[in-house]
Amino acid sequence: MRSRTAYSASVWDHDNRAVLRYWFALFCVLVLLRFLLNANLLDKIVNYSADGGSIVTKIHPSTYGIFAVLIATLLSARIELGEWELRAIRSLMTFVAVMAAIVMFAVLLGHSGSIGYLVDAYLAACASAALMLFFPPAWRERLGSMLLVFITVSAALGIVEFVLRRRLLPYPYEELSFRPTGLTEHPLVLGLFNAVGISFVAASRWRGSAKTAAIAIMLLGTFAAGARLASIVAAVSAVAAIVLHEWPSSSAQTRFRIKAFMLCTVALAVPVALIVLPALGLFARFQNGLIDESALARVNIYRLFDLASWNEILFGADIGNIRRLALFHFNLEFIESSLVMFIFQFGLFGTIIFLLFLARTFWVLLSGAGRHVIIGTVAFFVIAFGNNSLSTKTPNVLMIALLITAFHSAHQRFRDPSSL
Repeated sequence: MRSRTAYSASVWDHDNRAVLRYWFALFCVLVLLRFLLNANLLDKIVNYSADGGSIVTKIHPSTYGIFAVLIATLLSARIELGEWELRAIRSLMTFVAVMAAIVMFAVLLGHSGSIGYLVDAYLAACASAALMLFFPPAWRERLGSMLLVFITVSAALGIVEFVLRRRLLPYPYEELSFRPTGLTEHPLVLGLFNAVGISFVAASRWRGSAKTAAIAIMLLGTFAAGARLASIVAAVSAVAAIVLHEWPSSSAQTRFRIKAFMLCTVALAVPVALIVLPALGLFARFQNGLIDESALARVNIYRLFDLASWNEILFGADIGNIRRLALFHFNLEFIESSLVMFIFQFGLFGTIIFLLFLARTFWVLLSGAGRHVIIGTVAFFVIAFGNNSLSTKTPNVLMIALLITAFHSAHQRFRDPSSL
């Protein structure tokens, strides 16, 4: 009887791991599809981001797949969660419940237009982060490394596009100056991915040479994308990656000498970069300073509150009418402020609740995380709140949620290889 019990447990563990491995592989494919099949490509097939069309086509195909894999994993595999994983799951579930309540409130008030990004951006991110927690930590890190490779390749393609002045993928917008997009749908998305990816490369267990090459490519790719705020954040993140890098096998004195040498090298490289990069055209977006017509547009958009009633500010409004006001009064085709979008869609009260639970969710996800993971997350929100990155269908929130869960405990496994 004892032997049979042991054999049954062994077979169960083997079968359970095989099932998990299958769902993990499928999940990786769906995540990669979400990033490769961006909105500009999907719009060539279905009416994904434009107004009108079937509601079914408004959700990314990979989002349906991720939800299906989540349900299938829950039904077919045994899930074992640690203390942090359990708290993170509860936080994600609470955030989903809060979003559902906010959507119901908006629908009851007739302000449900253009909130489909909650499904593709936030619900998909919550489902994906929950799925990540169901898999072993080493598997999560592999998926995180896959994302970092994608970001690095996208940055490299962006640099090539900048040199050739030709884009690889379709881009529907006309701009005064050429800005590459790489494998993303917009130059600002390319800049965001690169700037955030730098800290997570530093958090990874890649070889030092691979880390250096990836960070250098991401940094150059950010400047090539013409994303000014992202470029500043990327430069700061790169310096932080050097200062906070650890060499566990080296003595404290040796680590200090290495860091001092690297910081001196960076200090000497800055004047050279300030000469070379402008000559290559990588500082073109900085020529008019940080405050130009594009930056002022993101400030002027707040004047919409002067045209709205208190009832519209407190309880939300028809976002279509708000867009028409922005176009008529300020000649702004897009509302490039997530905060403005949130207030007019959810109302001020709904926005406060949404942001509080968003902050709470990421606070729980970052609990016990390494320094590079925290820096990368802070970098994400600093850049994202500078434009409309948090109120679009782009996989920005999905990216940061996956990277946090992938590299949350990488610093512990780096110090203790036996934990792998």
